[in-house]
Amino acid sequence: MAVIACMAGQSAKAFTYTITDIGTLPGMTSSSAMAISGSGKIAGTATDSGGAIHAILYSNGVLTDIGSPAGGTNPVATGVNDSGQVAGYAAVNGLSHAFLYSGGQMTDLGTLGGPIREARSINNSGQVVGTSDTGAKNFDNSYVRHAFLYQNGTLSDLGGAYNQPNRLGYAINTGGEVVGYSKGGGFTDNAFLYSGGVVTSLGDLGGSSSYALAISSNSQITGYSSLAGGTVLHAFLYKSGSMADLGALPGTTDSFGYGVNASGQVVGVCDASPARPFLYSNGILFELSKLLGAVDQGAWTLTSVTAINDKGQIVGTGNHNGLTRGFLLTPGTTTAATNSFLPVVGPVGTQLTLNGSGYTGTVGVKFNGTAATFTVISDSQITTVVPAGATTGLIAVTTLAGTSQTATNFRVLYPPNILDFTPNTGPVGTKVTLTGSNLAAVTGVQFNGVNASFTLGTGTQITTNVPVGATTGPIVVANADGKFTTTTSFTVIPAPTIVSFTPQYGPVGTRVVITGLALAHATGVTFNGQAATTYGNADTWIAVIVPSGATTGPIAVTTVAGTAVSTRPFRVIPALTPPTRYKIVDLGTLHGVESLKA
Repeated sequence: MAVIACMAGQSAKAFTYTITDIGTLPGMTSSSAMAISGSGKIAGTATDSGGAIHAILYSNGVLTDIGSPAGGTNPVATGVNDSGQVAGYAAVNGLSHAFLYSGGQMTDLGTLGGPIREARSINNSGQVVGTSDTGAKNFDNSYVRHAFLYQNGTLSDLGGAYNQPNRLGYAINTGGEVVGYSKGGGFTDNAFLYSGGVVTSLGDLGGSSSYALAISSNSQITGYSSLAGGTVLHAFLYKSGSMADLGALPGTTDSFGYGVNASGQVVGVCDASPARPFLYSNGILFELSKLLGAVDQGAWTLTSVTAINDKGQIVGTGNHNGLTRGFLLTPGTTTAATNSFLPVVGPVGTQLTLNGSGYTGTVGVKFNGTAATFTVISDSQITTVVPAGATTGLIAVTTLAGTSQTATNFRVLYPPNILDFTPNTGPVGTKVTLTGSNLAAVTGVQFNGVNASFTLGTGTQITTNVPVGATTGPIVVANADGKFTTTTSFTVIPAPTIVSFTPQYGPVGTRVVITGLALAHATGVTFNGQAATTYGNADTWIAVIVPSGATTGPIAVTTVAGTAVSTRPFRVIPALTPPTRYKIVDLGTLHGVESLKA
């Protein structure tokens, strides 16, 4: 569901609409404006002091009484097209009859079988849509009502549904698409779109009912829907299969959309007593009376709005110096003017303040053609944010009166941005790939403050090599617009160093402990070139066994970062031979000899 900004108390220093009183017929006391065509023709009513109603057509400043069908009274004009054809309904013998006024002639459109019918809208092809009773009855004995389409003298039934037999037609666009709502006893009411013979339910805003009342030439639809809980009603804008909640003006609860144009501008009212007319444009809900000049605000109280055309002209009814009158609102010609903005340079996401005049009613801000979010602070100030994709250029401000641009460019900075780098550890000389954005024009790379060589790839990738002297720390990438420092460090694996070893001599098989630095990543140890077996190591020591075949010479320790060679040799000595053991044998004595002497 969309979140809509509301502007109920806008300054009117630079008003955006002029208002025209369409007057009334001679002898009449009031008038109302019900519909407007693309060319500005208006259909409505005029009423006399006794309450009798006359259908009227307003064109080029002239008000015409278009009469009524034969035998009809109190005609109401509800739709008009660019040719001046008018659709509506009138009472004939106490029953409502739909009519078409064309070329000075009134035509009764007939019925779908029941007594009551009303025409609601007409397009430039002369197609009329409305609602008629049928001959069938609802469970409460009321007539089933169906939307109708009248064209070329034929009245066609647009049908109903099994669970919602009543289908009411309210508006038709230039393409012949029809909107309205379906309803049935005991069932919820649902807004519908009839297009190409297919009826589509438009859904709702979380409640149980919705009502479609107007459709633009490009199939944008407005009306109103209940919200979750079912007690609050809000105007909606339906387009591209999605229904957006337009909200309500501050201090009001309900809102109702009555008219929509091809730009997605919606007019309607908030609350019912007293009604507060609104204009929805580009995500903002404006209180319509606040878009008038100070003099007009004092002379007019707007009570309803009913339609808007593609020129942005709006019609409705209000109180003009104590008289009820139909009105025409025309967008003004005074555009906004931006005198200064700060800052004048910055990356995407920078917040700017625009200072100038005529910002009331702003509907769009663009940076060199890219739309941005904005907030109208006052008639003289706007805050906005540099949008993604913006490039250096002029800032344009669009109000309901038109578009103006700054005299100077805002310079969009695109400093580099690193999302990842791989590998994240390695010795001097390791090739590292950096990925991110804005990397096409990189001017420098550093590893924890030490400059590194690099190769430009695409705008999203560069390669670099860990430089001599680099230590563990962040990688910094710079271009003409700024620099980026990684939040994680690249771990530099230093070259190994042998400080000492013990013992300093021994035979094959001797256990030797070598001490030094950066020994944790050892991949091999040799004694004068003969590979040895390790049996334990850490960053500052490594334990090995003197290998078979070793000879006196230096000890070398190899890691991914290089090879360290001891400055003194390990002396390989022969293994000690244990002493020979002799067996003593008693030789005895010779016969007759007392003893044997050596």
